[in-house]
Amino acid sequence: MAFTYYLPDANNKKEAYTTEGNSVIIIGANGSGKSKLGAWIEEQDYSGIHRIGAQRNINFNENIALKNYTQAEELVFYGSDGTGQFKEQKGARWGWGNGLQLTTKLIDDFENVLAALIALKNNENEVYVRTCKEAEKHNQPKPNTPMTVVDKLQAIWNKILPQRKLVLEDSKFFATLKWNGTTEVYSANQMSDGERSVLQRKFCVCLQIKH
Repeated sequence: MAFTYYLPDANNKKEAYTTEGNSVIIIGANGSGKSKLGAWIEEQDYSGIHRIGAQRNINFNENIALKNYTQAEELVFYGSDGTGQFKEQKGARWGWGNGLQLTTKLIDDFENVLAALIALKNNENEVYVRTCKEAEKHNQPKPNTPMTVVDKLQAIWNKILPQRKLVLEDSKFFATLKWNGTTEVYSANQMSDGERSVLQRKFCVCLQIKH
């Protein structure tokens, strides 16, 4: 399957490229303009592109305030769940400032990402239970248990950090580490910066936010 993406040319005009892969990796030295390029790409389609900023606050409360999926998704994507005139320009997310803040603002949305993931999982569970009840009503076989968004997250996590397992219990995330015959369990807010960074980015991948 071919994908089309756009990059600026030497005159800062949008130029189309195609690729058979679904990922494009751009490598460059510090100060070469990677972050500004990312901001430029987002500006071409605010409603269709979600950019994960490099400047991030990955601290969060252990007890996540649950939200419905639509509210949590909009907080992650737009930085606001309201209906303001400039909502789709993501002014709340990037600080209502000049273009420099598009690459330097400290993003603090980890709890909203967690809330969106948990809400999406709950929605998936509700759909499955409703389908099972409908099957029972008509004396039909129940469907197989589907792979939820949390299952996908755990599969990605296990490939990147196979020595640790990711667990979700009572709307809280934990990691388990087995060594010397014992199992160490620690909450998500006790993870290392690297582990939390992986968790944050893979959350956004699994959410597959679409507008």
